Amino acid sequence: MSDIGYPLVKCYHPRHVQNKYTGEVIQVGCGVCKACLKRRADKMSFLCAIEEQSHKYCMFATLTYSNDYVPRMYPEVDNELRLVRWYSYCDRLNEKGKLMTVDYDYWHKCPSLETYVSMLTAKCKLDGYLSYTSKRDAQLFLKRVRKNLSKYSDEKIRYYIVSEYGPKTFRAHYHVLFFYDEVKTQKVMSKVIRQAWQFGRVDCSLSRGKCNSYVARYVNCNYCLPRFLGDMSSKPFSCHSIRFALGIHQSQKEEIYKGSVDDFIYQSGELNGNYVEFMPWRNLSCTFFPKCKGYSRKSDTELWQSYNILLEVKQAIGYSFNTIIDYARCILDLVVTAKFSCDSRGLPCSSPALNKVISYFSQGIDTNPYYSDYLADYHTNSIARELYISRHFLTFVCDNDSYHERYRKFTLIRQFWQRYDYAQLVGMYTSQIENRHLISNYDWYYINKTPLDSCGNVDVSQLSKELFYKRFVIKSDENFEKSIKHKIQNDANGFFIN
Repeated sequence: MSDIGYPLVKCYHPRHVQNKYTGEVIQVGCGVCKACLKRRADKMSFLCAIEEQSHKYCMFATLTYSNDYVPRMYPEVDNELRLVRWYSYCDRLNEKGKLMTVDYDYWHKCPSLETYVSMLTAKCKLDGYLSYTSKRDAQLFLKRVRKNLSKYSDEKIRYYIVSEYGPKTFRAHYHVLFFYDEVKTQKVMSKVIRQAWQFGRVDCSLSRGKCNSYVARYVNCNYCLPRFLGDMSSKPFSCHSIRFALGIHQSQKEEIYKGSVDDFIYQSGELNGNYVEFMPWRNLSCTFFPKCKGYSRKSDTELWQSYNILLEVKQAIGYSFNTIIDYARCILDLVVTAKFSCDSRGLPCSSPALNKVISYFSQGIDTNPYYSDYLADYHTNSIARELYISRHFLTFVCDNDSYHERYRKFTLIRQFWQRYDYAQLVGMYTSQIENRHLISNYDWYYINKTPLDSCGNVDVSQLSKELFYKRFVIKSDENFEKSIKHKIQNDANGFFIN
């Protein structure tokens, strides 16, 4: 039931947003309900398992802080507004005085905020402070791991790291999975990890095959914390290597492009001893079949230009720039010069090829972006994104720069997304047919007819009357409760559970 799609929902509080490029209204999840958290945890567990399959070794590590180094935040009670602001007190991270999170009274309904804060800080045993998770500490730790490992091995390791708060004292700590293949890396990996974490205790061991699922479950633990710890800069996080879980598919690149696109859409295989069937997730799909900006609203001719735009840029401007961002800045200068009569800044003379590039990138730039640093950065990054996608198409997707090769891969991209959208549509209609007896109001079938509340979001009071929604919530609650780590301790906290 949790896998079915719209109109049989994947979220307790779905909302509508508008795609800023196409204007299309789409439904998205809230990201904080039990269904959203459980779905994200399941997804990351699945990706960790796939990443582990493509490597010989998987090292699992837990990093904890000593009292001298743990990042702390202190409370500031505002009785007038009935809230508590928590500010960082960590000179080591250069974050002293930074607002980390806000705890609102209506989240816990305490008669006295001072009593509530005293009880909370006493539980945490940090002399009136609370700890918080630091992405900066995690990033620097990973950098030290790579630097220390380089003394013994040239191997490029992969990682997945997630932060967590302890169930009793809400002490911040981290769990990490490292993936690698070489024996010499394995011999020193434990030593390297211990040397890289300078702030407390390290526990690490080789994965026994289920650590991936164990670590990924931490993603949903923020629901069982005091609610304010799941908000703003204090909320738990997870991050991983670039192109995570794509290793197996990258090794099969030639077979993927030679086979049918349906074989890529409908995938299956063995995972942790179980047979699984799945469709490619977004990052995997866009790696092998990238979508350019405005893909759904462009004609074939416009799409062809988008995928090859980097070639046109280099032919018009030259090959003198070293990075994509340098090309993007130069293009923005050209557009501003052409549209707003700014100084030429030594730009090359106009030509048909140059005019074509200027015309392509000037769309959507209606005011001079140099009137604002924000606008200039925004348009520079927007241009760079298109160039990055074009470069990915030309260098990763295509094996050479011949017209025949580029056109063949362009055709495959068009075929893939047509078949993928068709598969999604079939799945949605099949779900609707199978569950039609659970729906009383068929307006839920159509986004443009969905009952909305005064804020423009899906009207959950109307949605909750539907039998399919009630069953979805019951099933999601059951799955979430089974997956919660430290459930006994979470229940014992009682007052702090939201």
